[in-house]
Amino acid sequence: MNQIQIITVNYKDTTVTERFIRSLQNLDTCSAVDLVIVDSVSTLQTKEQLELLVKNTPFKTQLIFSERNTYYWGGVALALQTLLLNYNGPPQWIIVCNNDIIFPQI
Repeated sequence: MNQIQIITVNYKDTTVTERFIRSLQNLDTCSAVDLVIVDSVSTLQTKEQLELLVKNTPFKTQLIFSERNTYYWGGVALALQTLLLNYNGPPQWIIVCNNDIIFPQI
């Protein structure tokens, strides 16, 4: 596991999540990132689009699909339950954020 675990929730619009992923890819430190995307109200279309997106990422990405609407914090809770993190080891940071933010390279 890398030093930074980022958790975000996708809700129906994978275009927003794609921009989010692209901004992460452009960071010099992207190799230190593991990404978790919870797909709230998963459909066949969102599953296919997200699976295609993560095939081309330079960092480890895990998809968690949910047929029901987890909302934001429910999606984060689902991710944390699914990950079974060892809090005595990596990651050093767990970042929970909306998928509509962009990480600028500074």
